[in-house]
Amino acid sequence: MKRLFILIVSSALSVAYGADTKMTYRSIKDVKFEKFLNRIECTSDVNIESISFKKLNGLDDLVALIVGSTCMTGTAGPDIHAVYILENQYPKVMPFEDNKGIYGGIDYLAKLDGNRNSRYEVKDGQLQERWHDKWGTAFVTFTYKWNGKEFVVIDAMYKKNSMKGPL
Repeated sequence: MKRLFILIVSSALSVAYGADTKMTYRSIKDVKFEKFLNRIECTSDVNIESISFKKLNGLDDLVALIVGSTCMTGTAGPDIHAVYILENQYPKVMPFEDNKGIYGGIDYLAKLDGNRNSRYEVKDGQLQERWHDKWGTAFVTFTYKWNGKEFVVIDAMYKKNSMKGPL
């Protein structure tokens, strides 16, 4: 549910930003995402926690993997998790299927305790989203494939660390 909200916000931001300016870009690396994602409601700028540019299987162009925070998140962790690609020289958020953390009939995110956050990475050309629980004692990794219109989950893995959590 959290990711669905974030993707809707990211889509709305890209539409709102595009209405205000006519900026076009030659490369996804040229986009100033701090400015591009800045919200009118916030008095402070967007904090981009991580941004990387990667090549994914099935796509000709680089994508930007972004995790960041706005003033709207408080202490909950990043509220921007998005993958962008250039379309007609303009950044466009790439959609995900709404799986709600369920794959193969198993609710993987329910296995994590407390506040959950995720990061994107690319392994062997596949997009992965790695979720961790509040204590860092367990992880869920979803592997996605681009099907031409959205990212769909093709694998999920749960791993528990040997740590016991906070002392």
